[in-house]
Amino acid sequence: MQESQIAVSLQDVSFSYKKTRVLSDVNLDVHQGEICALIGDNGAGKSTLSRIVVGELEPTSGKSLLFGTSSTRFKDWERVGYVPQLPSESVNRFPASVVELVDASQYARAKKVKMSAKERRERTLEALDLVGMTDFSTRIIRELSGGQLQRVRLACALVGNPSLLILDEPTTGLDKESRNHFYSLVREA
Repeated sequence: MQESQIAVSLQDVSFSYKKTRVLSDVNLDVHQGEICALIGDNGAGKSTLSRIVVGELEPTSGKSLLFGTSSTRFKDWERVGYVPQLPSESVNRFPASVVELVDASQYARAKKVKMSAKERRERTLEALDLVGMTDFSTRIIRELSGGQLQRVRLACALVGNPSLLILDEPTTGLDKESRNHFYSLVREA
């Protein structure tokens, strides 16, 4: 049986904010298709580790690789879907509709694979259906509740059919039923 590709590899990763060490010598390999959950107390470094994996932060020492490439030099972003812990204020105030935001999130991939606008729109609507947000497709982003925005952010991550999903506190703002629905979506993806 052929072993799946390593999607994320952390090799002796340490990180400090100024003089405060947050991560020490973290080693982890996550293969494509695996589900890996980081569990810990607030302030334990889970979000910091996610930010290192996507190249937003550079480790103080050690290596972070995405599909064998340094996270800070990685260019093949259509392979990765990322939902950070908290959306930026600019996303919350973005004057676009739900369907426009999800559609725009696949622009780079669509351009690379020469996807038609019709096909892109179909994929957008499929992603919105998957997260239960089809009825909100024309709603402006700033009019959404926190849980609705979280589901739209998940649709943005899923729409390109990525090889890797990185989700940091993805169920924040979701009620119990929505959390259960979310976890079933992740298992299917």
